[in-house]
Amino acid sequence: MSAHIWYSIDSQVKDRASQDISRRRLLRFHVVTLQSIRKLEMCCALKPRKKHETIKSQAVRKVIKRSDGKLTGKSLTLIVQRAHRIERLLNLAEDDWRSLDVYEELTPCFFTSTINNCYNFEIFLELVKSNTTISSDDAEKRYEDWKKMNQF
Repeated sequence: MSAHIWYSIDSQVKDRASQDISRRRLLRFHVVTLQSIRKLEMCCALKPRKKHETIKSQAVRKVIKRSDGKLTGKSLTLIVQRAHRIERLLNLAEDDWRSLDVYEELTPCFFTSTINNCYNFEIFLELVKSNTTISSDDAEKRYEDWKKMNQF
């Protein structure tokens, strides 16, 4: 009986470890995908585009076409949105992945973007950065400033 209990506990520990490894890989996958999309956008900037087609839309179209229907524009957009946030938090941690790896709650879903969540994420970043909170108005302003800074 004790062997069965130990086997169950040991299996659960191993399962948690594999889940944590999977979570860490997913976070890195998002950032690597964003970096690859940026490189693809640079290549697309050198090629002619159709009228009213942006560099970003050209890059997204190429990736989706290459996936043979396995990837949608919506899922790729979600990956990019999450990756931007992961990257911002990673920048605060001075590119030290250990700072993100230590918290089990930091899953890709944590970085999912909605308008209210954008402001909450700004509040979260400020809390991580300076251990102080900011108002939702300040968070909204910082988010808008960040968006303007990162448009090209």
